[in-house]
Amino acid sequence: MIIKLFKWLKFFSLLVFLPISLQAETFYLINPSIQCQAYLEISFKEILSKEENLYIINLPSNDKKLKQITKYNDYEYIYNLQGYHANMIISKTKNNNTGTLIILDDKNSCRSIITKNAEYAFSNNKNLSNATNGIVVEASLNKEKEIIVGLDSNISNRFNAIKKESALLTGDIKDFMKQTNNLDPIILGELFLKLKNSNIDNPNQEFITNYESLLEYVSKDEDFILFIGQRKAKREKDLVLEKDKLFKFIKHAEVKINEYILMNLENDNILESLELGKKVKETKVDDDIEFLYELVNELKVWMKSNDIINYHEEIKIQADKAIAIKKAQEEAERKALEEAERKSQEEAERKVQEKAERKAEEEVERVYLTELKEIKSKYKIKSDLPFCVRPNKEIVNSDCFGKILYNDGAKYFGEITNNIRDGLGVYLYGSNGKCISDQSILCPNRVYVGEWVDNKMDGFGTYTYPDGAKYDGEWKDGKFNGSGTMS
Repeated sequence: MIIKLFKWLKFFSLLVFLPISLQAETFYLINPSIQCQAYLEISFKEILSKEENLYIINLPSNDKKLKQITKYNDYEYIYNLQGYHANMIISKTKNNNTGTLIILDDKNSCRSIITKNAEYAFSNNKNLSNATNGIVVEASLNKEKEIIVGLDSNISNRFNAIKKESALLTGDIKDFMKQTNNLDPIILGELFLKLKNSNIDNPNQEFITNYESLLEYVSKDEDFILFIGQRKAKREKDLVLEKDKLFKFIKHAEVKINEYILMNLENDNILESLELGKKVKETKVDDDIEFLYELVNELKVWMKSNDIINYHEEIKIQADKAIAIKKAQEEAERKALEEAERKSQEEAERKVQEKAERKAEEEVERVYLTELKEIKSKYKIKSDLPFCVRPNKEIVNSDCFGKILYNDGAKYFGEITNNIRDGLGVYLYGSNGKCISDQSILCPNRVYVGEWVDNKMDGFGTYTYPDGAKYDGEWKDGKFNGSGTMS
């Protein structure tokens, strides 16, 4: 895997034309111009020699800056050599005896006739007129222009690609250097400095060469190859995701453009929409991401000018709607929870209340039964009837021993039939008690213990006065009747 990745990195660092193994070759310049002489002295001094005023170029066989171009069949040879801030092209067509040397820098260029034949060069260096030189150069000028344009285009394209790649490479190296590694900081620093000091404003071979040197050095480290491979995989994954987002935007825009065209078929102003629609239709997801970015921006402008919602805006609207729905659901859930908690709290309070009431009721019942027992015992009332249910307006007690309360404060404890005094019982008049026989007369603090019939004293009973006097005897319809004694 590491070897394959290294091959990929090396392949990316190549020019579109492939260098082949070169043998050292010597070329002789015939009457070079002063400008060409200056270029040779400054930019190609290392490969330049002179003999009897003849300029001689010795192309190195192992220089990485030297490349041979082989794609033109009508040329015997084409060489490209990067010098100091200048580029040299040496070429010769198959039907000419001499070739042409062209030197280019960022601003100017020069041309000169060259030959590999030393004898020819020495004999013609001073005799060949400028006119003849011009004819020879002009004879192949059109083809050379094609070569130069192609070479400049290749260098320019490669330069721009490497310019982007160099930013990624240097960033990856800096991150890699943060961990333990085997790279030499000195060598790395020198290579970084060369790349940094290269001209990055205009396409040039020097920048490309310095980039290749840096790439070649770090690629020797297997750990770095693995590191950059992981980085590349992540970047490729991110690129796929980003392209997918852009393409979704573009396909959404395509639908909107088609709808717009159909709605405005009779409108003369749909030309822009038609052209944009064609452009969108031809777009593929594997197009260059910069092109996709530019197209998306163009679509945004068009859609805004036509009051059409774009993909991002639609997604945001949907997202906002989803958020609003979720918020409403959460609010409803919160209220439902609050309502459930409120009902639960009320239910708990109700149960507590019921328990308290039940307990209070039980206590009242206990007090009531205790009171009945105490009264029954105190006044020696012999009754076998069961105790009545505690009296209230809704209950009719009958055939039981219970208690009846009266508005004047009087109390009856005894046997009851249909909620009236009937049988054995005691009547306590109380402090504001009224006489039973005549309710207009007060009979306070009196007590009757005896028999009752239909709510009246009837039978045998004892009537005790507040001062302690008693009547023990017979009663009829609530009055003394029959035998009895006063004491």
